[in-house]
Amino acid sequence: LKQASTQIADLQAFSQCVVDSLTGGLVTSDLEGHVLTFNRAAEQITGWRSRDAVGRQLGEVLQLSPNFTATLKRRRESGAGCRMELQYQTQGGNRVDVGLTAAPLMGAAAQVGYLCTFQDITESMRREREAQTERRLAAIGEMAAGIAHEIRNPLASMAGSIQVLRKELHLAPEQGQLMDIILRESERLDHTV
Repeated sequence: LKQASTQIADLQAFSQCVVDSLTGGLVTSDLEGHVLTFNRAAEQITGWRSRDAVGRQLGEVLQLSPNFTATLKRRRESGAGCRMELQYQTQGGNRVDVGLTAAPLMGAAAQVGYLCTFQDITESMRREREAQTERRLAAIGEMAAGIAHEIRNPLASMAGSIQVLRKELHLAPEQGQLMDIILRESERLDHTV
């Protein structure tokens, strides 16, 4: 009996070590949504201390909508979980992006609660937003280059035609001034483009 007790204690200590060594947050709750376990990574991501989180409602600690547990209860029959991304405000007041997965926590014969795993995805979300911005800017640059090309071609044709006409025609001084204005303004527009 003493050896079996020692083995059980060792197994529990090992299991706790595994849970605390996870790099992502791990939270378990009972069927009513009361937090049962809260690992070290969950503390680091949320700012909650385990002893303060245990016993509270899962939705309160993870800042989930009030109907989140009800949604999970509806999914219980199918055994399905859910995946979401949310903005989380830590106990320290910082905002972090969190990727969260929730699923039923199954015992030997039936569901005994809920299991939530989550990660701080702030950096990957920032990189994704930057990549989207770069893609939009690249598209705008391509569009601007296309528009510039479409404007410059007719401008060059008009300026060239005016120069040829100015050389070949005998113009009155007023007409020459008008052609000079056309040439000057087409150069200004070309420069702007």
